[in-house]
Amino acid sequence: MGMVIILTHGPTNDGPNPNLCNWECWEVNNCSIRLPNLPLRVISGTGIRHKETAQRLKLHITAYSPLIGNADIVSPDKSKVTLADGTEVRYRDYSCLGDDGELVKNMLMPLLNTNGDSILIADPELLKGCGIKNPKTGAVYQFRLSGTIEL
Repeated sequence: MGMVIILTHGPTNDGPNPNLCNWECWEVNNCSIRLPNLPLRVISGTGIRHKETAQRLKLHITAYSPLIGNADIVSPDKSKVTLADGTEVRYRDYSCLGDDGELVKNMLMPLLNTNGDSILIADPELLKGCGIKNPKTGAVYQFRLSGTIEL
């Protein structure tokens, strides 16, 4: 059975579709020691921060999905969301995949039922749908059919 690694991007700069903070380099690179050597697939969110994470970890992206991470950014105090075009909306008026636990589990199951490991470079909010109440940025979470482990 396969394993799914969800790698959350680290802290970002401000603004729409932000990149990673410069000081984040060490933290993200430190995650590489906990990743599988030859993943079958690497699926990345569509924001700049997701692609930078893959580049810094020297991961070859095999697919992109806005379902696991997009160009929108949630403010640190969770009061607003800045969309990719710069539009600001109230957080309570914004919905993401992590809000729907069944949808997240249904998305992960086919990946878990393969013979290879998958890496998802995602927003921390995705993990809320997996039952993780306070997901961290710049962290590695391992999923197997037997349960979730934070590495």
